[in-house]
Amino acid sequence: SKGELNEAIQIVKENRVDQEIDPCAIFIDDEDLRFKQMEQDYEIHSNAVVIAMMDVSGSMTPQKKYLARSMLFWMTEFLKKSYNHVRIRFIVHTTEAKLVDEETFFKKGESGGTACHTAFDLAGELIDIEYPVNQWNVYVVYISDGEDFYPEKTMQAAKEILDRKISMLGYCEVDIERLPYGGGQNLMEHFKKNFRFKVTTENGTNFYKDNNRHFLACVIKGKDDIYPALKHMMFEKKEKK
Repeated sequence: SKGELNEAIQIVKENRVDQEIDPCAIFIDDEDLRFKQMEQDYEIHSNAVVIAMMDVSGSMTPQKKYLARSMLFWMTEFLKKSYNHVRIRFIVHTTEAKLVDEETFFKKGESGGTACHTAFDLAGELIDIEYPVNQWNVYVVYISDGEDFYPEKTMQAAKEILDRKISMLGYCEVDIERLPYGGGQNLMEHFKKNFRFKVTTENGTNFYKDNNRHFLACVIKGKDDIYPALKHMMFEKKEKK
């Protein structure tokens, strides 16, 4: 019956079995000679990692942290729609930087001095070890109130991050109130001096973009600034070739 079960049953029912055929014989038909060699197939996924960094020093009030958290939440949601797989790593810093989990990043407060370059240094190590740019679309986003004790070190650390050819570096400065005991220098002013920004204005807010390095910066003063900042940073993102 050549492997057809219903045909075999019918042969038995009609007593059409050939008794002279050796029941131990193996018959090879043309269909049995067809075979295909196994081949490996690769499915390409677009992977993205967001390294979210936040200043948690004494000058970062709960209101500033709320704006920072809101910005990072919506940015992550946008990237999830753009890539098949998105990982998020969280870095906080005062005078030292450390990797933390999501709950610690959003809920736990710290205080102390401010050394912004430590966050960039740690992000660079993370990229080199776990997220090489030839395998990942790397987005580094840093949010601070702009108060920094060592701005020149931060400029150098930011340039080293960009030299890794990441997809985007974003800096959001939360500008609400400045606490009287703050002793650092304004980070945005140093970025404007060290990078060649093209400035655009929307609803009275300036947005800065260095096209050569794909570095974007803006100032957030309230909830209404979050969507324009997100649109400025993400909707014209660099495409990986």
